[in-house]
Amino acid sequence: MPAALLFGLLCIRLTRIYFSMLTLAFSQIVWAIAFKWYSLTGGDNGLIGIPVPTALADPRALYLFTVAIVVLVGGLLWRLVNAPFGRTLLAVRENAERAGFVGIHVRRVQLAAFVISGGMSGLAGALFSLFSRGAFATIDDPLGTRGTVAESINDSGQIAGFYIDGNGIHRGFQAANVAP
Repeated sequence: MPAALLFGLLCIRLTRIYFSMLTLAFSQIVWAIAFKWYSLTGGDNGLIGIPVPTALADPRALYLFTVAIVVLVGGLLWRLVNAPFGRTLLAVRENAERAGFVGIHVRRVQLAAFVISGGMSGLAGALFSLFSRGAFATIDDPLGTRGTVAESINDSGQIAGFYIDGNGIHRGFQAANVAP
């Protein structure tokens, strides 16, 4: 989340396509650093053999832990979206200029949303690292298709995209023969 805060402070100054281009540029910079910095990240080999707590060593226990985290975080996000902060996010999304006129600090709200998104991405990465027993700088989905689909579903005001991506995790566990 500190990285999301830093990048958010720089990115939220821009809007629309410029915001998208700057966040894409930052993601490529971070990827290049992770891919080239062998002493810290293992470079293109990644970090292999990440230790898993003994309570999660059993694949079914890890699966149930992941499902519990996904449900818990999904509930927290649902609560957040349906709280006054969620209405503020909606107002900023629909018309940032008008939201500013009614007293909403637009940049602060955008930064909060950016940091929350970064935190959720970090959590997803941590859960995947537990599953794969490693962290790698490879891009399995170079066009960002899964993220784009989840985002476009979320754009309708629902949190369904979060669970669709979680369904992808479930399919991964099924492929490893550990999901019910």
